[in-house]
Amino acid sequence: MAEAHWNTWGPKTATATGTDMVNDCRPYCAAGRFHPYPVTVTLSDPQPWPHHPGTQRFTTIRLLYTHTPPTPTPKDVTYKLVYDTPTPTPTP
Repeated sequence: MAEAHWNTWGPKTATATGTDMVNDCRPYCAAGRFHPYPVTVTLSDPQPWPHHPGTQRFTTIRLLYTHTPPTPTPKDVTYKLVYDTPTPTPTP
């Protein structure tokens, strides 16, 4: 996301409008150019943070391209957000 303007932020969902910059990978990704695509972003499915059960984190992100989506991306895509939580180091 190049920019996002958060419209709502609550305990269950957060929504934003913004611009997703997507590489066209032509003729290949390293030589490709980035193009802006208007998008609505929704964060949802809060779950407890591992090792901090009192802290919630969103685990799903939905991108809805409000005009033509980047090829070959669908107009409406949802991804699971994966967090890498380091293992605590024991103290001597």
